[in-house]
Amino acid sequence: MNSHKKIYLLIAMAVIQLAVPGKMIYDHASVLNTGVIYKFQTEPVDPSDPLRGKYINLNFKARKFYSPINLSWKNGQDVFVKVENDSNGFAKIIAVLYDPPVEGDYFKASIDYAENHEQYQTLNLDLPFTRFYLEESRAANVETEYAKANKDSLVEAYATVAIKNGAAVISNVFIGGKGVKIENGKLKIEKLKMED
Repeated sequence: MNSHKKIYLLIAMAVIQLAVPGKMIYDHASVLNTGVIYKFQTEPVDPSDPLRGKYINLNFKARKFYSPINLSWKNGQDVFVKVENDSNGFAKIIAVLYDPPVEGDYFKASIDYAENHEQYQTLNLDLPFTRFYLEESRAANVETEYAKANKDSLVEAYATVAIKNGAAVISNVFIGGKGVKIENGKLKIEKLKMED
């Protein structure tokens, strides 16, 4: 192989290595900027390990779905989760499907485990947005507030998630009606702004 071909091959490899993460970043930003925003209610995390470095683990009430017993779901199976808002403005799962739906908002998830009952199955879903990344030095404060809010039934805690074409990206966590954001290394609390 001559030197010109080697240079072209190196350039092509460099372009591919930059294009793949660039596309991932672009897709992530596209979902955040143009996806439909849903509010997912949180619930307490396992107290033994809620904080892992630069992110906090989030548990969601909407991670369970009750399915007819005649459908055969398997642990670890990829599924498509169709959502809509309930009467209180929070996301609720309305269907778990083998294939993407033709209409409506949905995201891809997997079945953590399925429990068989006499008349139905309980599907415990592994949602793709259970980690909220923060600056490591600030994560402990946010995790403490999140844990307190989930123990106090009067304090509302939820995460906003942008959903578009099967992708779901967490955009923020709200505790007591105020969103948590990290800007320039400082914890910033902001009021929720959502369009109807």
